[in-house]
Amino acid sequence: MRYIGNPQAAFFEGYLGKGPVLPWVLGQYVDEQTLTDAATILWDFPSQQAAKVTLGGNRTLGSITNPKVGAWMSLRVINGASWTLAYHANYDWGVAGAPVITTGAGKFDVISIYIATATKFVASIVKGYGP
Repeated sequence: MRYIGNPQAAFFEGYLGKGPVLPWVLGQYVDEQTLTDAATILWDFPSQQAAKVTLGGNRTLGSITNPKVGAWMSLRVINGASWTLAYHANYDWGVAGAPVITTGAGKFDVISIYIATATKFVASIVKGYGP
């Protein structure tokens, strides 16, 4: 498929150039990528827009590389035991401050990020999922 006119309008020519022009009504899906567990966890946009990491120790979530203003990202943080996660200063958690992740083997939290600027990532978290 290809865009017709302004790509922001999200209209496409029919499959293989055949058929009428229709609005794009399908949901978007991004494959979840696995981040490497390390002392500082690296996270890249756009190659890791949806990601997961299993903590094997106390870790720091590094700044997002190649951020695109206006983009959304998500990270599923799986705790391998009772590990902690610290955050690069670019993550802005609002008035509540940086959260403490859920502990317990296999428990996970989901962090959502809105990239407001190249150095400000508006962050939120939902906590306490898993076995």
